[in-house]
Amino acid sequence: MDRKSHKKYLSILYEKYEKCLSPGMNCNEAAIKAHSIQNARVLERLSEDGHIVALEMKPNNDGPILQFAKIGRNLASTFTGLCAKHDAELFREIDQTEFNPKYSKQKFLLAYRAVTKELHAALRAGYQLQVAYVKQAGAENRNPDITPLGVEATNRMLIAYDIYQYRARHFDRYFGDHRASKIQSDIQYFPVAEPTIAASSLFSIPSKNKNLAPSWVILNIFPVSDKSTVVIFTYSERDRLKFRKQNKRVFFGSMEQRKLETSKVIIGRTENFVISPRFFGSWSREKSDTIIHYCRKTVMGSEVKENNANLCLFS
Repeated sequence: MDRKSHKKYLSILYEKYEKCLSPGMNCNEAAIKAHSIQNARVLERLSEDGHIVALEMKPNNDGPILQFAKIGRNLASTFTGLCAKHDAELFREIDQTEFNPKYSKQKFLLAYRAVTKELHAALRAGYQLQVAYVKQAGAENRNPDITPLGVEATNRMLIAYDIYQYRARHFDRYFGDHRASKIQSDIQYFPVAEPTIAASSLFSIPSKNKNLAPSWVILNIFPVSDKSTVVIFTYSERDRLKFRKQNKRVFFGSMEQRKLETSKVIIGRTENFVISPRFFGSWSREKSDTIIHYCRKTVMGSEVKENNANLCLFS
């Protein structure tokens, strides 16, 4: 990457997008760095000396480098998509109360936070590309034309709109009465030797029919004790049937199979996950290289299909 291209890449990477995306999206209060993964119990349980391990995209003259790095617990999994008031009010029940699978409101709020985090990420990506597109046109002293950068900015905003529509249809309209929502959850508890991972993400399911509305899956994972980690998949009824059909071993394999298949979903479909430094420190060079290799492949759009035990993020 030449110096000019590198400078342009950095300007896109660090462009800020700060907006409170609370229900209705009409709040004008300043956005804070809100946690998408609960801080006081989940990140604390995973952390070591106030740090956890997360994926980061590091700028480099030859292109971005994807790697695992230690990050302060108070910065991990944060996004500037909620103001302080709404962050505290909306998620009080999951931030101040232990998780109970019988409480439907907790599952609703966990899913809502994951969707909001992904909505912010999509809006931020679209905004960053749009700013770069306009800057490019200005630098070249011409009116903006259709360019690959402009097309990509439009595509990102369309993705953000799909997520916005999904949140409005399945969550925003039910905030006053979450029991009326049609979303469903599948919950599993994985026995672990120690807490290893937490995740909060929304991802789409590939479809051969481009005319159908996108199918979405919400994934929340976090340790509930030193020996148990909960895995929660949340979706609409239609999307649940589709995902379970495509990923039978996530739900019906042996415990080791379910751990491996869930790990492949995390690596192949999500970015917002954190690892315990103690667990990360126990990885062999082969395990670390294998996971990074497949993380890089999935950034480029490939799926994880190999059954490699080194991909397991629970042991």
